[in-house]
Amino acid sequence: MEKIAYTLERKRVKNINLRVRMDGSVVVSASPRVSQERVDEFVQSKADFIRKARESMGKVRENAPEPLCYITGEQVCLLGKWYTLQVIEGGRQQVAEQGDVLTITVKQGADRAVKDKLFRQFLAQQCLLESEKIAQQVFAKMAYLGIKMPTLRVRSMTSRWGSCLPTKGAITINTKLMERPLGCLYYVMLHEFCHLVHPNHSKDFYNLVAQFMPDWKAWKQLL
Repeated sequence: MEKIAYTLERKRVKNINLRVRMDGSVVVSASPRVSQERVDEFVQSKADFIRKARESMGKVRENAPEPLCYITGEQVCLLGKWYTLQVIEGGRQQVAEQGDVLTITVKQGADRAVKDKLFRQFLAQQCLLESEKIAQQVFAKMAYLGIKMPTLRVRSMTSRWGSCLPTKGAITINTKLMERPLGCLYYVMLHEFCHLVHPNHSKDFYNLVAQFMPDWKAWKQLL
């Protein structure tokens, strides 16, 4: 029997929760009242799930796009549309979109870190704009359920595509969704909106997601 290494976090939770990170490491959260032996047994019982999750994440890492060097002529795909980068030194630092060209203007001699920071800021701005458009579309369909328009935030996250705090009426979207097809962003937004109605992953929750997006599983698969 293969031993599984994991990081244990003691929290006030009702159940033992297990998460496999993108790098394949395992994190478990459990109440201080749960014995170490019980946690070990739980992790071992999830061995098959952990193995499959690690295999899946390995494929994602293999297919992940190479980091940009920020050289004129490079190709980048945003929301399913391909752009060619044009890097210009001199002038006000900015990123501008024109047709299928993204022009990154930086100061003379700017290194890759400067260009990357500027580009990530551009992605965050665009992600917020696109998220606001989609949020309005989803809200128009779900307003009859009595929900209020949530506060939208965007930021780069490593372990989830989006999150929802129903009690605060806030939804956060991962800016990395800009690197996926537009349908993926729509699915994540709808998913988080449905948490405003069902703050869980119950059968009723997934039925609600399917009501507004029958092919949601296909989009989730792309993530």
